[in-house]
Amino acid sequence: KHLAFFRAGAVHRERCFMAGNRVGKTISGAYESALHLTGRYPDWWDGRAFDKPINAWAAGKTLETTRDIVQLELYGQAGQPGTGMIPADCIIKARSRPNTNGALDFVEVRHVSGGISRLGFKSYEQGRKAFQGTEKHLVWLDEESSEGIRAECVMRLMTTNGLLIETFTPLRGLTPIVLKYLGDGAEVPDNRLSVNGDRAMVMAGWDDVPHLSAEQKARMLADTETHLIEARSKGIPSIGSGAIYPVAEDQIV
Repeated sequence: KHLAFFRAGAVHRERCFMAGNRVGKTISGAYESALHLTGRYPDWWDGRAFDKPINAWAAGKTLETTRDIVQLELYGQAGQPGTGMIPADCIIKARSRPNTNGALDFVEVRHVSGGISRLGFKSYEQGRKAFQGTEKHLVWLDEESSEGIRAECVMRLMTTNGLLIETFTPLRGLTPIVLKYLGDGAEVPDNRLSVNGDRAMVMAGWDDVPHLSAEQKARMLADTETHLIEARSKGIPSIGSGAIYPVAEDQIV
């Protein structure tokens, strides 16, 4: 599933990894972002590749979740650069946000071409205006954003033919963002790979990954609200707590 997601980037400018919890969607976003920032692509890479330094954003729901999830996966632990996906010898400079307990504003990354890539960290709570401004080559949105923020990010990528990466669990159901990837049919594709124009979506669930044991899956399932089981376990949009029958159809049939 991860490889299919990377590969789709060679053709599609907008991609979504819509997956269940604990299947590695955030790790895949961090891994690809690190490759583009450094230019250190593995021999097997057949996704999109940049041959020059890039200007990028990575964003999460709040400054805290951006710090604790996105920043951790890319930069690493506070004060320990290189413990994330970006190698320590590529990190030139990192500037912290004031009064945020270790949240970074941006990181400068050495690119193999000899230039310097720049990665800025943002959060959805900053609002749409925070996503206006300069052009970008890459924007990674971890967890589902709003239509306004997403639209601003797409605009930042227009002149660079850049990439939009979205990684999230569809807990909010068939939102306008989810429907952009599903298309007019609004149905989950049988092969869980959906292509809608310049957009591609890969879906994955607990049964698609090897690192979750049957015991772990059973424990997570027991702790999941009934109406969120499909979303958290399979990456299928939630039917919502207000549904007349708040259970998955396959539990009835």
